[in-house]
Amino acid sequence: MFRKLCNWAAAFLLVFGVSVVALPGHTALAAGNSFYDTFDAGNGNWSEFSGSWSVSGGSYIQSTTTNGTYFTGIKDKRWGDATYDFDLKVVNNGGSNLSWAGLQFKKMIASDNPFESGFMLYIRANGSVELYKVNKVLISASTGIDFSTFRHVRVVNSGANIKVYVNNETTPRIDYNDATFASGYAGLVVSTSSWHFDNVSVSGPDLPYTINVGDADLLYTDAQMQITMDSTFGTMKDNDDSMNFYHGPYSQHFRGPSDDPMQTYVSSGGEQLIDKNGHEGDSYRYHIWIMNYYKIGPNELIGFTHNERWPAGQTSGIPKFSLGVAYSNDNGATWEFCGEMLKPYNEDLNVGGTPIVIIGDYIYAYYNDGVNNELGAYPRHIAVARADLQDVIAAARNLQNTTWTKYSNGSWSGNAFTSLGDRIIDNTYGKEDTHSDATFNTAINKYLMTIQTHDASKLTLYSSSDGINWSMEAIVDSVTAGSVMQPYSTFVDYVGGAADGTTVDGNFDIIYPRKAWSDYTIDNLYRRSITITTNQTDRYSASGGFSQTQGVNQWSYEQWNGTAYSNMTWDSGNNRWKGAQDNVIIGSSWQHPDTNDSVRTWTAPKLGVVNVAGLAKKASNSGFGDGVNVRILKNGTQIWPSSGWQSIAYNNFTGVSHNLTVSVAPNDQIRFIVNKNGTNSSDTTHWDPTIEYENYSASSGFSSAQGTNQWYYKQWNGSSYSDMTWDAVNNRWNGAQTYVIVGSNWQHPDTNDSVRAWKAPSSGTVRLTGTAKKDSNNGLGDGVNVKIMKNGTQVWPSSGWEYIAANNFVGASHDISIPVEANDFIYFVVNKNGTITSDTMVWDPTVRYTGVEYNSFSATSGFSSVQETNQWSYKQWNGTSYSDMTWDTVNNRWKGAQTYALVGYNWQHPDTNDSVRAWKAPKAGTVQITGNAKKDIYNGIGDGVNVKIMKNGTQVWPASGWQAIAANNFVGFSHDISISVAANDLVYFVVNKNGTNTGDTTVWTPTVLYTGL
Repeated sequence: MFRKLCNWAAAFLLVFGVSVVALPGHTALAAGNSFYDTFDAGNGNWSEFSGSWSVSGGSYIQSTTTNGTYFTGIKDKRWGDATYDFDLKVVNNGGSNLSWAGLQFKKMIASDNPFESGFMLYIRANGSVELYKVNKVLISASTGIDFSTFRHVRVVNSGANIKVYVNNETTPRIDYNDATFASGYAGLVVSTSSWHFDNVSVSGPDLPYTINVGDADLLYTDAQMQITMDSTFGTMKDNDDSMNFYHGPYSQHFRGPSDDPMQTYVSSGGEQLIDKNGHEGDSYRYHIWIMNYYKIGPNELIGFTHNERWPAGQTSGIPKFSLGVAYSNDNGATWEFCGEMLKPYNEDLNVGGTPIVIIGDYIYAYYNDGVNNELGAYPRHIAVARADLQDVIAAARNLQNTTWTKYSNGSWSGNAFTSLGDRIIDNTYGKEDTHSDATFNTAINKYLMTIQTHDASKLTLYSSSDGINWSMEAIVDSVTAGSVMQPYSTFVDYVGGAADGTTVDGNFDIIYPRKAWSDYTIDNLYRRSITITTNQTDRYSASGGFSQTQGVNQWSYEQWNGTAYSNMTWDSGNNRWKGAQDNVIIGSSWQHPDTNDSVRTWTAPKLGVVNVAGLAKKASNSGFGDGVNVRILKNGTQIWPSSGWQSIAYNNFTGVSHNLTVSVAPNDQIRFIVNKNGTNSSDTTHWDPTIEYENYSASSGFSSAQGTNQWYYKQWNGSSYSDMTWDAVNNRWNGAQTYVIVGSNWQHPDTNDSVRAWKAPSSGTVRLTGTAKKDSNNGLGDGVNVKIMKNGTQVWPSSGWEYIAANNFVGASHDISIPVEANDFIYFVVNKNGTITSDTMVWDPTVRYTGVEYNSFSATSGFSSVQETNQWSYKQWNGTSYSDMTWDTVNNRWKGAQTYALVGYNWQHPDTNDSVRAWKAPKAGTVQITGNAKKDIYNGIGDGVNVKIMKNGTQVWPASGWQAIAANNFVGFSHDISISVAANDLVYFVVNKNGTNTGDTTVWTPTVLYTGL
């Protein structure tokens, strides 16, 4: 036991840098997302999957020395970023100094061995350390350290970076970057030898969400399959939420529910449905598979195609591969091929196809690229290309293709037909492939993509925040390697998400075949249900928190009959909430009204300020009827729009966004209401709002970089503050003396005071809450002093210091509200009192704004069918005065006195009258006005246009006259100006026709941002 206490204390000193006393009888800690086990009370915290594991003498022992790999795992816990610490020694090397033992981390499945998923750090009996991933050694280092006695090992995984420290050294033996796995399980592993482990600890932040993969449901056996799977299903949802499945290359059409998707064979399709428009040229054969859809609006679709071309004279063998675009204006009954959009660098390489996602103004397409012998017999990797979405649509309507660029050499610079795209996903299993699907998940605000691995027989799920950097989240399906492959997976969301599958919510399915590796024609079709649960306690997503129980995740489901709210009832057959009439309904990310309004309600769990953000739009498969009305109430007070209703036209698939800041008290209710307008015909409205408390937590915002998340790490020498330096070995900040330290949720002073500082990003009132208390393992010394300063003024306590006695493990709490200006500093100061003995202080303050305003206004995200919504209005100038345009519900745009005086969501077109987009200042201040005005690339005719920006009656850009934009100037002119405004000032963005109005469509998407707040 003496060794245990000493080792435990040494490990604690490594973490906190202070002297400690171990707690008698302490055996395991698994609170929050931390874990500590000294094995004094057995192995109850572990799941043992193979080998002979036991506890003896306070150590965890694997004793089997016969040939094999033996592993055990920590029960029921997953980590993303984390620090892993453990002691180990070799007892019997099994006859070889190359035998090894170590740590598994970020395993996708708890029971996975080191060759199935995750990373492994192992130490050989000869002292070498190696970092391994699934099928290869990433990096190794020789240490020369004797592991026949206990040695300490630390692994620090932060983002993509992995550092390995051995024997308490301060310089890492391994420093490597690999972001393949997002999060996962951890455990210990041994090969063909006997090793002892002790003092295993893991610490890291809570995971923001959990992805749960359901069991594999067999939908159809091969004998029941009506087709041989040869492409991903293109999906399209009908008004009644029934799902249509289209299968290339002949656009075979099926319709059915989630457990029987091919229930109705609607049409066998045929290659004649696709007019190639001469793009096949003199090819011997040219085949087109439509693999994925983007729905523009009623009856208008873009199809993304996989193409295979056999040149003239080539009657067999490997074709030339490409991806392309097709267009349909009859809801997919017939298609026009618009041409190829990209090719792999090696045209003989199967390009895959075609996962797509929408990111900002662009559409991203994922594909296989590569060169001969790149990866031996499998010369391909996953890459990405993109194009402007509006350019793609405009070109498709003209049966043309626009310019796509590959992400190549770290930028969007690659020619789509001749460049080699960068590898954006590692070939972890050797044969990763994009015969798969992609979507955007509204529950976690990330992009998702499935990846198949050929004869590795795994289907994997990746996520990304930017569409370029991807990490594996889960293994969707895994069977014996070499038995099957799982290409052609499809995301399917019956009750939420977009009609064309470009978005899904927190509950969706993945449909995929297990295709026999030995016989391509043998398919068994499976379904996995995926559930995403968000774990961020201060963020509430409608779809991520959707439940069949009222009040779960703070969400409830109501109806309004004109006089009172009442609860809906759960419809288990359709996985949705239903009111008094058949069509007053709420799904995970959508609502439908009837005579009663459809109401989704959020109840505040605590006091604070929340950001209420979202986009309400008509479902793209519901472009009929007379539109809907929407609004948001806080208790009985309307907060959006300012009055009346926000109308959404029947064909408004762009929608209207809101981004509000609202003060709430416990049990306040925010209601999202959808009203049927006149009739309830086709009133499905996609609305997936998120509510997030605005706060800055010291621990969740802790970082290795000063200023990240507004937090800084400083010391006070009695006269001035200075920055600490980052200690990568111990994952903390160090000052000028040994023990002046700041950790994630704790501080320790020395001669200098230990200071955590928060910098205000904007003016307002902030609430400072927290509790400062002595660490329960440091009840010695003479206590500490603490206080809070704003710049040079003390704000808590009112004067002097707040004394925290050495054994005060309850501490002193603060809850104060103070005004701040932008760039003010709040300092949380810990002073050593007399001595520095055992002065570790747990102090995890939170800063919350209690009164802030929204300060950024985008022309596109603020575009609306109602004047002055989001501060934007739509006008015309006749040479003497401005006047309002009128809303054109048919074409989803604003129209002036003449036919072509127009304003769209990201464009303007002048006529005799100038086209004017106007922004109205909600308050006084300084604003930065940025943007770019350019001619639309499909309107490169005419004599060009003139543009300028006015504030009230004064021109602010250019300095005088007009900025002329030539007819073929598709690059345009950018502006970045700062001006002062008073409340209700108007800023006008004016487009003039120059001489004629021919081809005068001008793309102009300005943003107005308050600065210096």
